[in-house]
Amino acid sequence: MNANEFDTKLSNYEKKKFMIYKILDNIKSRSNKHYNKFSHYKKKNRCLKVFINILNSISVCSLVISLRPTDHLIIFISLASSTLSTILSAYSSVCDYNDRSSLNQLNHLQYIDLYRNVKGDLLKNNLSSKDLDDIIDDLNNKLSLIENHGDNIDHFSED
Repeated sequence: MNANEFDTKLSNYEKKKFMIYKILDNIKSRSNKHYNKFSHYKKKNRCLKVFINILNSISVCSLVISLRPTDHLIIFISLASSTLSTILSAYSSVCDYNDRSSLNQLNHLQYIDLYRNVKGDLLKNNLSSKDLDDIIDDLNNKLSLIENHGDNIDHFSED
């Protein structure tokens, strides 16, 4: 259906409903993208922390064992693992996967709440054209708040 056919075949009421459903599809898509990013960053953060903890454990154990001055390999292992642990800790601080994960989780939940609220409003009986106008205004205001106070999914880099 092209734009002219769309304009002539549907009433104003139907156009408003169609627009709301189109926005809801976009909200659902954004929610899914934020959830995927939330999961992605959470996994990266967890893996990084596990690896740092393993390196720290190796470093501490090697230092304790190195009290025996005859084995230089253990001292080298301790030095290497503590150096790697320090580098990964710095990387973890810079990338801040924990905050990215939390922000994406928050945005996902906000989009899902908005989606559910609007879907619930649309299920009410005897909605007038004015009611649809109010839903559209409310939807646009809430979307603006979410997008202004959270990270926009379109600006995320692929890590």
